[in-house]
Amino acid sequence: MIRIFNYGIFVIFYFCPELRYQIWFCIHKHIKVIIKNLKMSIKKQTLKSKPVTKVSFKLSKEQAMNAAEVAIVGDFNSWNPATDIMKPLKDGSFSHAIELENGAEYQFRYIADKTNWFNEEEADKQIASSFGSSNSVIVL
Repeated sequence: MIRIFNYGIFVIFYFCPELRYQIWFCIHKHIKVIIKNLKMSIKKQTLKSKPVTKVSFKLSKEQAMNAAEVAIVGDFNSWNPATDIMKPLKDGSFSHAIELENGAEYQFRYIADKTNWFNEEEADKQIASSFGSSNSVIVL
């Protein structure tokens, strides 16, 4: 099936030059939307006034699996899902910021609707947990 699709696109690009731009634009537009929607985000901002870093987390609606509530749990809050609940945004995404002390590594995970655990793909690293899964890690 992929070969047919690739061959079909090749035929269109080779034999229909007037459609090349339209097809490329359409494919490029959709790929950008998919990447934008799938991208999780961690931003770090080291504060000059204190020895901490402000870590901002953002999840798209799709990454949050259309959840009504998402929390960040980890070493920094004793894995308590009631402590760092992410703010839901109008577009269905979620965001939250935490100040963490510099010079440490923090394991964490997301939990959606108090049942669905998942990791941050943009974390500095992933390490095995004692529960048979892995945890995301932020290194400051």
